[in-house]
Amino acid sequence: MEDKSLEGNISGPVLKPAQLNAEGLQRFVDRIAKGEIVEPVGIKIGQGVMVVDGPFASFPATVERILPDDRIAVSVSLFGRASPIELNIAQVQLL
Repeated sequence: MEDKSLEGNISGPVLKPAQLNAEGLQRFVDRIAKGEIVEPVGIKIGQGVMVVDGPFASFPATVERILPDDRIAVSVSLFGRASPIELNIAQVQLL
C-alpha cells in the first residue's frame, strides 16, 4: 500500500520547509519589539513612484519617509510646488 500521508493540494513532491536563520529572525523580532519601522521591500527614501490610486492618481512623486502601518510620505509636484501627502504603499507604483 502506497503512503499518501504527505499528499496535499499541490501536485508534485512535498518539499522540506526552509530553515530560518535564528540570529536573523531574532534581530527582526527585536526591531519589531522596539517599535522600529521595517522598510517595505523595494521602496526606498528618495525613490521615484507614480501614484496609481486616489485623487493624485497619475502624478509622479518622490518618497520622503517610510511610515508605520504600510504607509509612506511622498512629495507630489502641484502647480510647481512640492506638496507632501501620505499614502498607502498599495497606492503607488515604482518607476
